[in-house]
Amino acid sequence: MPVTYLYILGLVTVAALVAIGYTPPPPPVNYEEIYPSTPETELRIGVGRFQIRRSVCDTTDGKYLYFYTIIDLEGNMTVETDLFQYYNDEEAQCLYAVGSKGYTILRYGAGSYEQHGSLTECDGAQKEKFCLSDKFKPLVKQVFSK
Repeated sequence: MPVTYLYILGLVTVAALVAIGYTPPPPPVNYEEIYPSTPETELRIGVGRFQIRRSVCDTTDGKYLYFYTIIDLEGNMTVETDLFQYYNDEEAQCLYAVGSKGYTILRYGAGSYEQHGSLTECDGAQKEKFCLSDKFKPLVKQVFSK
């Protein structure tokens, strides 16, 4: 008999939760599965959608050249092909990068970016960030023999 009461109490509880529109919280998102890192990943930016990765190419004198790129895993595209230095402003969820394409402002919190060919194209606040040379991390190209 007590089992029947527990069963009925359970049914009443579920009915009450459904009546008030309760839905259980969604499971936590595993961004590492959505945007996986690789051995070449130097830095996961934000949830990992954007990453700085080491890339390699052959040189004409038979050596390997290692350099850095910024990639967008959601769009499956390269944002910056040859990265020289970057500053990750985690509070603003913004990465400031200098590379072969010029000056990149990556707003990883919003999932967007903009690029400028020269510093004069940036607004005042952006110029100030790019002038914080002590906060930028330089990335050095490396050449290795095969």
